[in-house]
Amino acid sequence: MKIFTRTLFLILVFSAASLSAQDQHFSMFYASPLTLNPALTGVNEGDYRVSGIYRNQWRSISTPYQSYGLSFDIKLLQSKLKNDIFGVGGTLEGDQSGDGKLTMTSGMLSAAFHKGLDKDHHHFLGVGVQFAFTQRSLKINDLAFPEQFDNTLNTFNLMQSNGEGGIKPNINYF
Repeated sequence: MKIFTRTLFLILVFSAASLSAQDQHFSMFYASPLTLNPALTGVNEGDYRVSGIYRNQWRSISTPYQSYGLSFDIKLLQSKLKNDIFGVGGTLEGDQSGDGKLTMTSGMLSAAFHKGLDKDHHHFLGVGVQFAFTQRSLKINDLAFPEQFDNTLNTFNLMQSNGEGGIKPNINYF
């Protein structure tokens, strides 16, 4: 058992070194449990859970930041797993920010297993995993760059070249 535990620990430590993430702009992050931690999948008082969250921030700027999230998770195999919990779920979230409408949309699937440590169902040891596909996009034509400033008119001419090369307006990744 010690060899298994040590091996599992080493796998988790070395796999975490290659992970990266970007948090949403939620102030009430606990209202979106699958965004907070995929190990929370299936951990609720009922058989399933639906949650939604929305935030509109910095309304004083020209284009305020907007973030949203919607998630669903359900417990499975409850009749076979007496003291344990196995849950699966999904999340759709996104945000839009700034004048260039920098947009992120992400769909995620998560699964978690929780080993019951007592018969009263008060203590669990859980692990969760989440797989995501994300799309980011930017409307670069809606932005103004220093190269587009016209000194004679003392304003920006968005018809001029912006002088920025190599910008990918759309990026998809897992």
